[in-house]
Amino acid sequence: MKITDKERFRMLMAHPNYWYDEDIKREAEKLGNKIWRELPKHPKKKIEVSINNRIVMVGTEDELGQRSTLSPVTIRNLARNNGTDRFGKSYRYLGV
Repeated sequence: MKITDKERFRMLMAHPNYWYDEDIKREAEKLGNKIWRELPKHPKKKIEVSINNRIVMVGTEDELGQRSTLSPVTIRNLARNNGTDRFGKSYRYLGV
């Protein structure tokens, strides 16, 4: 039976010699970095794009940025302010 990285990390952190054995500390730190890198830091919020109160697109700022001439940062700022771009499209965050 193979143990997962999270289980191995917990075992290393609970080891009685964790604070004194450099090898255990090094392995735990390496596993911890690997685990935390895999987890998303902040899940991306969904943004709704509409023209004349008709929903045109829904997606994250990165998804909308790929399909638009606007950058993801501009889309995020418009959504934060419930703003409208120069083409008449309005952007807003979807309610959670």
